[in-house]
Amino acid sequence: MNDAYVIELSHSYAGDSSYYLVWCADADGMNRLRTRNGKLLCYSTEQEAIAAAGIHDCKTVFFDAERLDYWLFTGSRSQIYVDDILDAEFLLDFWNLFTDIADSLGMDLTEPDEAEDCYMKLFRATQASEQIYKSAAESAVLTDAETEMIRRVLQSGMDMLMQNLTYADGE
Repeated sequence: MNDAYVIELSHSYAGDSSYYLVWCADADGMNRLRTRNGKLLCYSTEQEAIAAAGIHDCKTVFFDAERLDYWLFTGSRSQIYVDDILDAEFLLDFWNLFTDIADSLGMDLTEPDEAEDCYMKLFRATQASEQIYKSAAESAVLTDAETEMIRRVLQSGMDMLMQNLTYADGE
C-alpha cells in the first residue's frame, strides 16, 4: 500500500469501544477499505490496524460514530451544529467514508436523486473560507427536507457499515 490511513470509529457510549478500519488507495488510485470475503475488516486496536496497513508512519483519522449515531437515532440538530454553525465537514466526512465503504464492498450507497444537491451544499460550506463559491454563505443553511435527506443517506451508510463488519482476528 502506497497511501494508507487508519480510520478510528468511536462508539464511546458502549464503554469506550472503538474499532479500526484500514483505508488505502488501490492500484487504480481509488479509495478503498480493506475487505475479506465481502466484509470490511476491522481491528480491535489501532496498533493492529497500523500493522495491517504495513506503513510505520500511518496516520489515524478519528470519526465520532457515537455523535453520528445519536443524530441518526434522535434527529437532534445539536449533533450537527457547533455554536449555531452547521458542521458540514462532519457530515461530509461520513458521507465520503460511506461512499468509499460502498465502493469497497461493490455496493451502492442509498442516495435519492436530489442527494447530490445536498452533497454539493455541504461541500460548498466546507470551502466557504476559500470563497470559491459566491453562494457559500447560503450553503450552510439546510432546509428541513435537506437535513432529513442527508440523515437518510448517512443512516443507510451506517447500516451498511454495521452489517458488513468482520474482525480481522490477528490476520
